[in-house]
Amino acid sequence: MDEVSFNRQVKALEKAMKEANQPKETALKTLQHAGIVDKYGKLTDTYRPKTK
Repeated sequence: MDEVSFNRQVKALEKAMKEANQPKETALKTLQHAGIVDKYGKLTDTYRPKTK
């Protein structure tokens, strides 16, 4: 990863952290937009732990 890509990712993570440190509704909306949780607040398949 080159320096430009690295800096871009750092800025994106900083923005996401700032958004996540908002009220619960804002944080949930951010996680939904990122595809981490579904509309019910449950983890999507990609982020759900695999059970044996």
